[in-house]
Formats: sequence, C-alpha cells, structure tokens
Amino acid sequence: MNPDDERAVRTLISGWETAWNASDSVKFSLIMADDVEFVSILGDRYHGRDIVERGHRHIFDTIYQGSRVTCTIETIRFVRPDVALAIMHQKIVSRLPPGAIAMTSRQMQLSDKMHENEARATITLAKDRGHWHVVAVHNTGVAPKSTLRK
Repeated sequence: MNPDDERAVRTLISGWETAWNASDSVKFSLIMADDVEFVSILGDRYHGRDIVERGHRHIFDTIYQGSRVTCTIETIRFVRPDVALAIMHQKIVSRLPPGAIAMTSRQMQLSDKMHENEARATITLAKDRGHWHVVAVHNTGVAPKSTLRK
C-alpha cells in the first residue's frame, strides 16, 4: 500500500462530507466516476455521475435540506494498487417535520424538529491516470437501537 494513495482516498472520501454539508450536489458528484454505480440508502440504483448529481440536488433541496453528516472511515483495503474498498459510517442529522420521511423504522426522533439516522456505505474506488474516483457505492441504513419515541 502506497501511503500517498491512502491519503488520496481519505481526502476524496472527506470530500463526501464537505460537499454534503454544503448541500453541493456538483462537488458531491465530482468525486464519482462518470459511470459510477450508486445504490442509495433506500435501495434505489443509479448509474452515472449525472443522475447522482441530480438526485442529490433533489434531496438537498427537500428531505435533507439543511442536514449535516459526519463521516467516519472504518476501513480502507487496497485490493490492487489501483483499486480500493472503503467502509464508511455516516451519521446524518436533519431538521424535518415529524413524519416527513416514510421509513421511520430507520430513524430515531430526537425532538419535534430534529431527526437522526445512521448509514454505512461500502465504497469502491479506482485510480485512473493518477486520480482516484468512486466507481461504486452501496449505502445501507443502520437499524436504530430503539424504535421507542421519547
């Protein structure tokens, strides 16, 4: 493993958090390969950077408007010198009216205006012409510890 490649992968993935927190769908999609395969937290499958950008522009303007994400890289494994597999944990806090998200089984209500959920993403990255890009994402919701409302 080349330490420069690990740094580059970590920097690229930290760009995920930065772009999300800025609600910047363009910067979010620019870390993706042109032909990225993206499975959303709801299990929807998207192919291509353009549709990932449009989809994130939509959620940044609607259900995740004003949300904040904290991303923690759990592991990075270099399968080959030009292919890496990363597992990332995400904690998302959004301010939405109660009932705004249909899949409340994945969310824990903190107050009438704040929701919190967690996800884990498996990210495949590839190095092409000296630059790393995300070529595949599979995002999975983390089940809440409790489904009781306080």
